[in-house]
Amino acid sequence: MAKGLSTLFILILAWLPAAAGESLQLDAPPEAWKPVMEELSAGEPIRSRFEEARSNPFHRLPKRFEGVIRWDPEIGLSLYYFKPSELIINILPRGVFAGRPDQEIEPIAGSEQESVMLLFSKLFNWDVSWLARNFSTEGEMGEDGNWKISLRPDDGDLAGKLDRIDLEGQGGLLNRILLDLRNGRTVEISLSGQERPAPVDETELKEFYPALNAQ
Repeated sequence: MAKGLSTLFILILAWLPAAAGESLQLDAPPEAWKPVMEELSAGEPIRSRFEEARSNPFHRLPKRFEGVIRWDPEIGLSLYYFKPSELIINILPRGVFAGRPDQEIEPIAGSEQESVMLLFSKLFNWDVSWLARNFSTEGEMGEDGNWKISLRPDDGDLAGKLDRIDLEGQGGLLNRILLDLRNGRTVEISLSGQERPAPVDETELKEFYPALNAQ
């Protein structure tokens, strides 16, 4: 009898939905969230290693990538992929560019990839007014300072491209980004070894931002 009750209890727990986060207004956060929002909005240049996993229902295993992210509020966002092969993506105010280090970098305007990449720029810039205008937001804050923010796009162009963005971090650090795209596709980026502030020097400017010199 006891074994049967235990089994029933486990089944009930499995059926119950996970606790949802509370509604979070990014442009007017509650007191507990203000230090996090202030640090995310500080606009400090960032250098960080990253691991990326792209999942697709048509592939059994996710595709995995590694590289370095550089973000500077005065320049833009650069993703330098080292593995499995070298590729540089620059997300600048004048557009999105991609190419290999030994080739000319080119714009990728008008593609779904461009739309997704522009989202990353908004997140690293922590453009609160844009995020609050385009997403409904829920947040969970742990006693240890770990937090999670879920953004669901409101009606519009974004809603046709993705279902949800999940962000995880601690304090003022953004440690994980999960894009839940349409048709069962996901893009997950995990950050490690973050440095802030990390100004971009002349050597890194040439290495990480080749699109600045592109015609």
